[in-house]
Amino acid sequence: MRTRAFAVAAVMMTMLVIGCAREDGITSSYGSGVLSGQLVMAGGGSPAGVEVTVAGTGMTTVVGEDGRFVFAGVPEGAQLHIHRGTDVDAGFPLFRNSGSVTIEVRSRWDSR
Repeated sequence: MRTRAFAVAAVMMTMLVIGCAREDGITSSYGSGVLSGQLVMAGGGSPAGVEVTVAGTGMTTVVGEDGRFVFAGVPEGAQLHIHRGTDVDAGFPLFRNSGSVTIEVRSRWDSR
């Protein structure tokens, strides 16, 4: 019985070591860029609650009062989708996959 438990533990440790030795990380299937940015509302309102998504990757975040966001593993040629309820819906193409951007968005209800 003791030998069997040891054998099971040895197999599990071997599987763990093999799994950790893989060189590809969680971002390897997308890209290596890091994108940071800030959303600013054109009408001066708060961007809190606006959802920012890197299209086609499953990466998404909801910004707070400051409008800041960060994504790691952004692929070349990606596009951001910016959405909040019925008042904000926009796309923003990225011309490089790394760096910092400031995006001004306008609410559909902003008449300016």
